[in-house]
Amino acid sequence: MAKKNKRSSHITIDGEDYEMINVVSDNDELVASITSKNIIEKSGFEVRLIKDSTKIRFKEID
Repeated sequence: MAKKNKRSSHITIDGEDYEMINVVSDNDELVASITSKNIIEKSGFEVRLIKDSTKIRFKEID
């Protein structure tokens, strides 16, 4: 039996491993959950995966 890569089920950001990333609203409502295998989004929301951040522009929210 082949050994499973322990890191394969994690998301690595700045050298730290995470099992999942949860996006929540100000009132703690779950908007999206991101794992290494899938993305679950609340209806009306969209998670976009970006490979080249130089093409992204952010709008400041007041």
